[in-house]
Amino acid sequence: MRKFLPLICLFLALQCATSREKVVAQMASTMADAEPKLRKKTVAILPIERRGLTETTDARALVDLLTHELVSTTSLQVAERTRLDAVLGEQQLGQTGVIDPKAAAHVGRLLSVDAVIIGSMERKETGSEVFLRLVDSETAVILKTAHGVLPPDKSLAKEQEGGLAVNAPTNYSAGLTAEPINPTNYSSTSSPKTTANGVLEKEDTPVGRLVDLSYRKGGVGGYNQVIGRVLNSGRAPLLQGYVRLQLLDGAGELIGTAPCSSPDQPILPKQSLPFSCLFKPSADFKRFKATLESGGLNFSVKTLDLSAMKLRFRKSSDSFADSYQLSGIIRNDADSVVTYPRVLMSLFDAKGKFIGSAYGFAAKKELSPGEKSPFSVTIYGYSLHGKPARYEAFYSALKTRR
Repeated sequence: MRKFLPLICLFLALQCATSREKVVAQMASTMADAEPKLRKKTVAILPIERRGLTETTDARALVDLLTHELVSTTSLQVAERTRLDAVLGEQQLGQTGVIDPKAAAHVGRLLSVDAVIIGSMERKETGSEVFLRLVDSETAVILKTAHGVLPPDKSLAKEQEGGLAVNAPTNYSAGLTAEPINPTNYSSTSSPKTTANGVLEKEDTPVGRLVDLSYRKGGVGGYNQVIGRVLNSGRAPLLQGYVRLQLLDGAGELIGTAPCSSPDQPILPKQSLPFSCLFKPSADFKRFKATLESGGLNFSVKTLDLSAMKLRFRKSSDSFADSYQLSGIIRNDADSVVTYPRVLMSLFDAKGKFIGSAYGFAAKKELSPGEKSPFSVTIYGYSLHGKPARYEAFYSALKTRR
């Protein structure tokens, strides 16, 4: 029976992912019903309020899926996340998702969008219950509401036990040389298991560490930023690395924490994926401490059987100054259908120093084996810690079933 456990876990995970996608697609369709009331067809999605949820993974994944559904299946345009982060930091609203319609409308006006989507997510026995509201930026009137229940993903907790395999990534880099590795501040180990003959077998383990840390103060609206990458120097996939940023005073006492955007896909051995933390410092802030914690995949299984071609990295024609864009065509090299193909881009200056990251989705929501779709990823100068010269791109998607 044990040898079939990985297949059972995978089957359940794929069923759950498909069900969740349908729920998010329905909520996006409901939000899009308000299109005739939106003059420029532009919206922003604010961080989701979490009720009874200790981790941000489900909430982040919901925003990602909702963003792609709106962009790929409706006429609505969604404000890019780095612009939203900057405005939230400047207004000291944080990223907890606890924002009322009046404050949301204010954010919408600052972003020059017609409306803002706010919402909450609460864990129930039947799954995660989600309520969304579309708020007019000018009047703070709620134009539309949507409700859905994301089914629980019980199989994912058994991935390590069941031995679910994670495929090797297909990455693209533009001649980037390896960066020096900083000291380890986190390690993850698994308990040894007994083989049939009773001999203890050493198990491959992920070893996560934070590298390429960079700190910038006095950004947009006085918003400070810490960026870096999570490196897996072990011999097994690191299923998720949550970066925590603690803010300390001169005596080393904790005075607060800051939200971080952490990698939301498995980090394979020798692979590095970016993270970013934003905060508005208080008068007694003197230094910060970044730590790494591991966790299981709470939302969906990712696959990395994707590649890209016709890549172009250039200054963007976007109206915002100093913005850069990576564009190209992404291809599904897997033998199964994938959903929400995504490109994660890390940027480096001429000396090879990591200076920032951004992500974007392919134009098509779903790719069959061998199918292709164009994509573009834009990053704005105010979120960079230098002038970009090179990049690395990582391609991922959700597995799905037809």
